[in-house]
Amino acid sequence: MNRNRVWFFVIIAVALLVVVLALAARGISSVINQNSPTINKPANAVEVQLIYAPEEELYITQAITDFNRSMSRGTNPLTGKELARNEKPVWITGKSASSGTAAQGVINAVIAPNNSNVERPVIFSPSVRHWLALVNFKPDSPFSMWRARLPQPMRLW
Repeated sequence: MNRNRVWFFVIIAVALLVVVLALAARGISSVINQNSPTINKPANAVEVQLIYAPEEELYITQAITDFNRSMSRGTNPLTGKELARNEKPVWITGKSASSGTAAQGVINAVIAPNNSNVERPVIFSPSVRHWLALVNFKPDSPFSMWRARLPQPMRLW
């Protein structure tokens, strides 16, 4: 009879352990769901399109997700403080694109808007900054105001 009691307590202990582990897994699952990449864009959000170089894919997608999550909660992503009453949240939409193709798309948006390659990002993050200089270098570019901020293309002759 003593042996049966021991087995009974072992079974009860294992059952309790299973229940505790299940509850712990459920808690971890809710934390994981809290950090999931599916976030609802606030209705009053200002949408910002970002085109970034494929080399940035490893870190930029997580940065965009973290930023959007913070904004969807109504908090500043840097300070963690609530947005001001009249402050609209910002929503980042990221897209990976070859820097040369994207640069030409930005140029086409101005000089050939009916072209099949037209890009109008709010932020363009190319692999190297000479792509920005090339966009600025195009004659009659509305981006020419940026020329003072960027180095002039180097002349080889």
